[in-house]
Formats: sequence, C-alpha cells, structure tokens
Amino acid sequence: MHIDFDPSGEESSLGKYLKSIREEKEISLEDLAEATKIKLEYLEAIEADKYDILPKGPYLTLFLKSYSEALDIDYLRIRDYMQSLSAISKPARARPSSAKSGKTRRKAESKPAGMRPDNSASKTTGNGWETKNYLGLIGILVFIAFIIIILIIIISSGESKDSREEQSYIEEHQNTAATSDSAEIMRENFLMRFDSLTLSIYPTSQQWFSIKCDDQVMDKVLNRSEVYTFSAYDSISIGCERADSSRFYLNGYRINIRNQELAEAEAVVLSKANWIDFVDTLEKE
Repeated sequence: MHIDFDPSGEESSLGKYLKSIREEKEISLEDLAEATKIKLEYLEAIEADKYDILPKGPYLTLFLKSYSEALDIDYLRIRDYMQSLSAISKPARARPSSAKSGKTRRKAESKPAGMRPDNSASKTTGNGWETKNYLGLIGILVFIAFIIIILIIIISSGESKDSREEQSYIEEHQNTAATSDSAEIMRENFLMRFDSLTLSIYPTSQQWFSIKCDDQVMDKVLNRSEVYTFSAYDSISIGCERADSSRFYLNGYRINIRNQELAEAEAVVLSKANWIDFVDTLEKE
C-alpha cells in the first residue's frame, strides 16, 4: 500500500508519497524516465525531497506535473503543497532597549538641586553635533548613489539585450509559478515566443543523417567539427546512422536527444507542441 500524503503533517514527505505510488504500480524509475523524458537523477532527487539539486527555473513545476500525469496522481494536491513551501514567516522586530534611557534619567536625578547646567554651552554643542551628523548623512547618501551608478554601468555594459530579455522572462514566470494552473500558462507563453523551429547539429563524427523539415526530406553526410542548421515551420524529424556524442540545439536551447535513440528509432520528431519537453537545462547554444 502507498503512503498517505498529508501536506499539513510534519512527518509527511512528498517524495516518499510519490515513490510509494510508483512502487505500488510496479513502475521502475527507468520506465518513468523514459515516459516523462525526465533525467533519472532528477526523478531520484524528487523522491528524496532534494529539490536544491534540480535545474533552476520553471522545471520543478513541469517535472512534478509530468510525474503526476504518468502515475495518474491528483496534481492539485502536489501544487498546493509546493505553494505552501514558498510561504515565509516574517520575524518579529525587537523593541529597543530602554536601559540606556533609564540610566541617563537616574544620572540626571542624582545631581544636586543647586547645580544647574549651562544651557548656552549645551545648546551650542547640540547644534554642532546635529550639523556634523547631517553632513555625514549626506556624504553616506552620495557614496551609496555613486556605487549604485557604477554597478548599473557595469551590469548594462556586460549584459546583452537578449540575455536581459531572457532573465526578465524567467523571473516573471517564476513569480507566476505559484498561481493556479501555472505550469500550463508558463508552457503556452514559452512556446508562443517561437514562430518556427531551428535545429543546430554539432556532429562528433562523420556519418549519415536523415532530416525532414515539414515536408522536405534531406539525407546528408554531416562532417565532424562543423555546424549544420535546419529550419521548419511546424516540425523537424531526425534519424541517424549510428550512436555518438553529437550535440543538438533547438531554438538555441540544448535538447536531450542521444544518438542511441536516433539510431534505434525510425526518427525522433520535434514539433511546436513537444519540443520544450526535450529541453534538458537552460544551457544555450
């Protein structure tokens, strides 16, 4: 029997719950990795509740959704649990100590009645102290403003327009990941950014490849240490002669396709609807 999952319980574990469901259905991690296109090490991390070693960005949400669909698990409970982890309690602010003021008050009360302070001297000293603090505060603000300007110049000069747009896009969708149905919204918005498909192949050995871009079929021998680019509007299918360590990028992102799969299968088809499933990390071309 599988372990019941209670998000409010301290001893409850999402990883143990998912693992128990998988084992009850007699599905191995290898079969689950093949069905969901998720790396085996990422599945092991999810079942061990080690989320810190998973890729950054929206992938944890997508991984959990694919895992749930493969095992026919209610994804809404898992989504609500992940949202509860993001809640951070604010620490209470400490009250300032009144020991110093009490000590000063007692010291003033202990002075003899006949000893009156020199008001003119204290007033002069107080004004000088306030002026000195005011000038010091202005100096600190000017220094902070100068540092901020230098940092802005460095960041602006070292960051291209594309990378800024990419970072802004990732941050925007990380903030919306906690809303309902965020995985589907994120996926649709991500796919809408590309009107076509562009495949880049970096062969590590000379061999024959069969490439089909929409309805156009090309059989070519690709040479080692060269880069080949193919474009299509709807879909690209790939087949090859033998397995090696060639690298593949789709729309600028590294995709998880091994030549062993290409050599054993008739072809691997990449389309607008499924190409994001092959993206392994945010590694770009």
